[in-house]
Amino acid sequence: MFFPQESNRASSPTQKSPPPRPAAIKSSLSESSGNSRSLSHADDGLGSDDGAASDGRGGADDEDSTDDGDSSDDAGGSGSCRLLPLGSTFDRCPLRPGTRLSATLLAEADRAGAVCGERVPATRLALLSRDTVQACVDAIDPEPGDGNGQDDDARLMYDPVPNAYWNVDPFMFKMRVGPNYTSNKVKEHRKGPAFYNLTTMDFVRTSGGAVSNANTLLGLPPANIPGFPTSPSTSLGEKSAVDAVPATFVVTVSLPMPEGDTLVNVLVFSMADELRQELDWMRQEKGKGTKAGERKEGEEKGGLTVQPATRLLVRWFNEAQNNFKMRSRFKTMAVLEKIETLGLGSFINSFNGKPTLISKSGTFTRHENYVEMAINVHKFSYIARQALYRLIPKFQQFVVNLGFTIEGREDEELPEVLLGGCRLLNFDATNVCVV
Repeated sequence: MFFPQESNRASSPTQKSPPPRPAAIKSSLSESSGNSRSLSHADDGLGSDDGAASDGRGGADDEDSTDDGDSSDDAGGSGSCRLLPLGSTFDRCPLRPGTRLSATLLAEADRAGAVCGERVPATRLALLSRDTVQACVDAIDPEPGDGNGQDDDARLMYDPVPNAYWNVDPFMFKMRVGPNYTSNKVKEHRKGPAFYNLTTMDFVRTSGGAVSNANTLLGLPPANIPGFPTSPSTSLGEKSAVDAVPATFVVTVSLPMPEGDTLVNVLVFSMADELRQELDWMRQEKGKGTKAGERKEGEEKGGLTVQPATRLLVRWFNEAQNNFKMRSRFKTMAVLEKIETLGLGSFINSFNGKPTLISKSGTFTRHENYVEMAINVHKFSYIARQALYRLIPKFQQFVVNLGFTIEGREDEELPEVLLGGCRLLNFDATNVCVV
């Protein structure tokens, strides 16, 4: 979850009682009818990271680091267990009493329920979309938060209980904007929806190494999810480039723990309606023979704008599997709320919110009905891993906002837009489902 090169901001833990934890999860799993499967956590074949971050086109700069891995930890290990139901190992924050669920929110819950096989109550699923929560927030306070989480909890539609999660507010992150970013280095907090909404979030501990295929642990989304367009197959063939963008996107993060096992964090995202609309317009462009570069930011159809970042996202999903430089534009950001109260020191504080490019520690896999980006923190540098070990005992003090994006470099790729993320509240790393 944490990317120790980037420092963080945090909030003091709230005193509310956490939701039921893994003991209940394990008992319910013993009664489930999942299929047994051998766990194979094989190394993805990538070598140690050489720390190279830039392709010479304004990639990593003094603000953006890389995973800088010097470890070639074999992600070995095997065992067997039933596949865990998606969303069963970690709880979403509960909605506040009296919160009204709009039609958009309910439709999103129906889709997310289909992803989870209806094992998880709809109100615990990823429901933080622009049309729902932003409307709720605006009704209370028309001004956005200050970007550090210090005054925003009272404005939320959910209770920020400890050891739970919710979708992230994109405004928490400073994103690259143009023109001429390579010279101006301008970043801004940007309102607006992310490309993907968080559907479920799971944590699992395993004695094996890094996991590059979360489907060895969790029952990931079935094909033909109601309300979603048909996802691309592993072989795109003659499909439009737009069809390479999946309805479901999975991020799997493998964290080495001081005890020698691995903490695996799996985030499952579903495509936001706004992105779906932009992709539909791009399909129409292709049908009319319009080249992607012939439209510029601000050109609209029926009030819809295809953002430069959307076109970059389409390129990334098309090229990342076979193009290392493009894959290495995948970027993580972690913002700890109220970091000044944590006593982490000025050095750590200075890195709060700074992005990390995922290069040799990243694995891109196109599955039959979703795309997965796996991040192997075992391959981060020794210094980075040691910093992580020092932070783990403090996880329960942290409220961290984790975000992902594809790095924009040229003017025609900017401003950046958040791909997706989560808000993780006072995570207890010692109380996690073990497989």
